[in-house]
Amino acid sequence: MNRRAKDILGKTDFDLFPDQTWASEIRNKDLKAIAEGRLSEYAVNYKDPSGRIRIVNALRTRVQSKNEVYLVAMLWDITEQHNNELELIKARESDRLKTNFLANVSHEIRTPLNAIIGFASIVGDAHDEFERNYYMNIINENSNQLLKLIDDIIDLSSLEVDKFEFKMRSVELKDICRSVYNMFSQKTKPEVSFIFDNNILPSVFLYTDPKRLHQVLSNLIDNAVKFTIKGNIRFGYEIQSEENTDKQFVRIYVEDTGIGIDKNYNHVLFDRFFKADNFTQGFGLGLPIAKKLTEEMGGELKFTSEIGCGSKFWIKIPILSNS
Repeated sequence: MNRRAKDILGKTDFDLFPDQTWASEIRNKDLKAIAEGRLSEYAVNYKDPSGRIRIVNALRTRVQSKNEVYLVAMLWDITEQHNNELELIKARESDRLKTNFLANVSHEIRTPLNAIIGFASIVGDAHDEFERNYYMNIINENSNQLLKLIDDIIDLSSLEVDKFEFKMRSVELKDICRSVYNMFSQKTKPEVSFIFDNNILPSVFLYTDPKRLHQVLSNLIDNAVKFTIKGNIRFGYEIQSEENTDKQFVRIYVEDTGIGIDKNYNHVLFDRFFKADNFTQGFGLGLPIAKKLTEEMGGELKFTSEIGCGSKFWIKIPILSNS
């Protein structure tokens, strides 16, 4: 308790602890131990009179002596031991995550790299211009995929060590969305329609980093394009108000009719290189980067999905001024 014996003797819990709720909780535990004969607790939070939180093992036991009843209470402060164990657990978990990350990233890198090496070795043997162009397109596509993967690794590393710079300013959201749409309008599969209701979207200005917001939306649409074989991808936004307040926010959504995500994977969807199975391409780093960037810019990234019925991701960003 960090108190001298002479300052404690003769006083009650309510005299010693400024937090009367905490004093009442201690009193109730004492009474319970007297009634039941014994009360043991392990690795519980204990707030001393100065307000410090310590981790303790506690034992309360009733002692009968002739006509008198005594309560003996003993507390062992295990804060340092507890913290050391937590650090050890964190270190082991960190090692496990790093190992998984390296295994996954090596797989993601090898896939486009093998395609580049393989088709580069046979492009010179192509018999006509059409065949040569076909091989070159595959090489270029996989080169861009490899370059994006490396950029994502660098971005994620910068985010995790807080060395990512944000340049916030007032921007027109429709301009950013139009730019993203133009970038992906020719990248969807033949049986997929990319819908962007540009003409009905309201004008709204956000105080944000336009480059990073563009990156977030690009990552979301890139995944939609990757996992939507037929149907459509819908992209847009709407202005909404917080319940019982006059605060407004913009809700930017990316909705697709792709393969969907099993609800059992919801809790790991934003993990690095999440893969639903060993036979499909992983989500890469796009989603964890999008989530981290959105949160750094004061927003939220959420999703709903159903296996075989597509997914809907949306970003909720408050409409704020720069003042």
